Amino acid sequence: MRILLAIGEKHLSELLRQHLTQASFQVLKDEVLHRQFLDETIEIERPDLLILHESHLPGEAETQSPREEGLLRLIESWRRRYDRNLRVCIMCERERHDPFLSKLVAHGVFDIFSDRQIPIIRFIEQLSQPPVYENVSKYGIGEIEADVLKEEETEPETDDRKKEEKCSQFKQVFDRLPKAPPKLQIHVHRPSIEKESLALMQRRIILVVSPHQRTGSTFVSHLLAQQIAETGTNVRYFENPFKEPYSYDRFAGHLEAPNYHSFYNELPNDAAYGKAYERDWKVDGVSLQVLNPNHEELVTEEEFSATRFFRMLLASGDMPYLILDIGSDTPKTVYDELAEIANQILVVFDNDLAKNEIFEQYKLERRYSWIHNIIRQEKTAIVINRYVKGAEKPFQLKNYIGIPPFEAGWVFQAQLDGTIQFSSKAGREQQQAAAADLLDLVLDEQTRKLARKNRKRNKRWLTKLQLSIKPESEHEVQSEQEEERMETN
Repeated sequence: MRILLAIGEKHLSELLRQHLTQASFQVLKDEVLHRQFLDETIEIERPDLLILHESHLPGEAETQSPREEGLLRLIESWRRRYDRNLRVCIMCERERHDPFLSKLVAHGVFDIFSDRQIPIIRFIEQLSQPPVYENVSKYGIGEIEADVLKEEETEPETDDRKKEEKCSQFKQVFDRLPKAPPKLQIHVHRPSIEKESLALMQRRIILVVSPHQRTGSTFVSHLLAQQIAETGTNVRYFENPFKEPYSYDRFAGHLEAPNYHSFYNELPNDAAYGKAYERDWKVDGVSLQVLNPNHEELVTEEEFSATRFFRMLLASGDMPYLILDIGSDTPKTVYDELAEIANQILVVFDNDLAKNEIFEQYKLERRYSWIHNIIRQEKTAIVINRYVKGAEKPFQLKNYIGIPPFEAGWVFQAQLDGTIQFSSKAGREQQQAAAADLLDLVLDEQTRKLARKNRKRNKRWLTKLQLSIKPESEHEVQSEQEEERMETN
């Protein structure tokens, strides 16, 4: 059984995930953090069971009555769309005779846990069994709700369907579950509105763009994502769905994930006939959302609007870092919208002086003007890939991040292996050194400390590596070697 959590309270969500996983349920990695994104996430993930906390999960309505009505409308739409393929479990903190609970029952919700303290054993046992009316009979269905059910039954239906619905709602009888003694209880403090809002703001969205083709914006995006993953932090890389796909073949997807299918497109028709597709694929700890050219076509801005893009980003529940690799492309409204919500924007150039001077000279040209506008923002940083001394001069820059050129053999071998991380120790250490300034720029304080700790662990090796790739005078080399001996002593 695939379970989607929509709790809105971190502590409770972690407890549920832990115990449900131990009970052999498949709990989806992505979690819904706001009611606005329930429909989108359910459509993408297609869970068998949705566990939703009515009071903790934030929504647009601030008062109780609109919140209740909105949830009931959602449940009704799910019943019509998914029928019995989606089971809904509601957690809340309400009195037994609260009329809202009877409305939930009338809408076909047969898993309701209304107590503040929930015996976890009973919770898991109930979800392990088919949903039955007996579980919620104590709440009743109320007079108004009974009328609603009668109206629904008068709609034209086949005799078989009528029998199935009545059987599932009222006539199907299972042996009553034994009341196991509560060995463990969940007690949750109600979070403040500020904490609920904060949950939506904890992700960092990093937008990567470039004015020119083949400057290495995708290379920089892959490197940054892999180095974030090295700290043990979840990160997801998003390829530009409006451009020709690259990353799937770059990471040997035809061998590693032949049945992978991204969230950018609907699943093919054969998915309904039992063919399994992977919706998440990881390389070197990085979760990938990239187009599979074997199954998917490019999308248009009309098909995949900024709103849909935004919802897909927020559906990445356990991914605190989201990297959007836009690369080089003509301006689009969706890019402007993504730039607005991004926490950090990286504009990638390389050491091609002629192309960089053209970018500076044609500021008003459409293909360049949108990037010039982005560069003016405080959250934007310039990255110079394949950096050599002097590459920054056309821009008259004081602040920039330089990514040095890597040995061609390392890059080629990584392509053969279908990995981001280089196979040689020297290559891995140079990757870590090259990404150090990028990590300091984009990471939060806690993750930044982890990254710095990793770099300190390899400080001596990095010093030797820098000496081997950077020509220096014999006097400078001797001075650094003397300092190293003094540190050792």
